[in-house]
Amino acid sequence: MNSAYGQGKRLPPVADPDASALIGRAENDLARAIDAGPAFFDLSQGTLCPLDHGGITRATAGPLAYAKMAHLLEAEPPPEVSRMAVLSGACPQGGMFNGPVEYMTETKVRVVFDTIVVTTENKQRSAGVFIKGNPVGEHLTSRWTLTTSFNRLSSGELIEVKSGHPKLPFYSVYYQSLDSDSVPASPSVDFSWSGGSPIGAMTIVSRAIGSDRVVRDHYNDGKLATRARYKNHQQHGWIENFDPGVIKMGMGKLCFQNGQMIQAVECPDT
Repeated sequence: MNSAYGQGKRLPPVADPDASALIGRAENDLARAIDAGPAFFDLSQGTLCPLDHGGITRATAGPLAYAKMAHLLEAEPPPEVSRMAVLSGACPQGGMFNGPVEYMTETKVRVVFDTIVVTTENKQRSAGVFIKGNPVGEHLTSRWTLTTSFNRLSSGELIEVKSGHPKLPFYSVYYQSLDSDSVPASPSVDFSWSGGSPIGAMTIVSRAIGSDRVVRDHYNDGKLATRARYKNHQQHGWIENFDPGVIKMGMGKLCFQNGQMIQAVECPDT
């Protein structure tokens, strides 16, 4: 990756053929976003779309995918900020994209833990084709994420928590290919990079099993860290941890059923 931010380090190889086939492209796409910095995700370059957070989520997911995860999304509190702009193509009409489009989204979420306040800013730039509102074919998404922690004083004033490391954003590129029914036609792959500590390079490979289940492998700096199973967008089945330190703590395998962790000897994922 030819970028000062990435300090010249290339993405590490991973033992997965689908991810390996995309590494060279991902290095170029990450470098493009990192070198451009926040300007690459600046919504003022496009046309703002008059949608609230729910409308943005419906439009970007598409009606087929949204129907499967609406119960989860609607239970989440909306972010403080949620905006969308199109760079090419048209804003969603009747709540749906149609045809080729390149768009950006921006959200800001604030979470309060007693005297700690954590804000997460997320900016995305995506390109692909929508047919009858549903994403079809190859879609590429680039992301910029910055998380900041604050101590909240009794006066209400927020003081940023300093880690001793430079506060750098987290960049990622996500590749997804969908068939005419908006179902993954091949494994989706997410490459992420942060020049700050403690995160380096991460790769996530997601394989669909049928219409409602996914197995997701998570690599840290090229080494397989976890394998998790999902059903209808909720953790369901074994989560396997491969990090020796985690295994030593007795957390090598954890069982989830419909999003809830349980104690079990058998852990079905169907």
